[in-house]
Amino acid sequence: MRSLIRSRQTDIEQTDGQTDKEQTDGQTDIEQTDGQTNIEQTDEQTDIEQTDGQTDIEQTDGHTDIELTDGQTDIEQTDGQTDIEQTDGQTDIEQTDGQTDGQTDKEQTDRQTDIKQTDRHRADRHRADRRTDRHRADR
Repeated sequence: MRSLIRSRQTDIEQTDGQTDKEQTDGQTDIEQTDGQTNIEQTDEQTDIEQTDGQTDIEQTDGHTDIELTDGQTDIEQTDGQTDIEQTDGQTDIEQTDGQTDGQTDKEQTDRQTDIKQTDRHRADRHRADRRTDRHRADR
C-alpha cells in the first residue's frame, strides 16, 4: 500500500531546496526557497501566497483577485473602469474613455489590493464618502 501511494505521489527535492509535490488528486503544490507557495487546484484555480502576506487568486473565469494585508483596494470592473481606493481612504476612478477624475495614483504593489470583479455593482464599493482629500492623489 505504501509503494502504491509513492507511485502516485511525487516529491521532488531539488538542489536549490525547492520542493515540488504532486498529489494523487492532481493538485500541485510548489514551495520555493523564498517561502512562496504556489498551489494549483484541480478546478484550474491558482492560489499564490507570498511571504509578504499577499494572496493572488486567479479564478476559472479569468479574473484575478489580489488581497494584501493593508486593506487597500483596487477594483477593475469588467467594463474596463478602474477604481483605486488608497490607504488614506481616497478613491480614484479612471474611466474607460481615458478620462480621469483628476486623481491618478500609482501605489506600490505591496501596499495594494486588486480585485477584478464580474459584477459592476460589487466593484462600485469604493466608498466615495471616504474621499477626505481629493488633491493628495495628484502626485
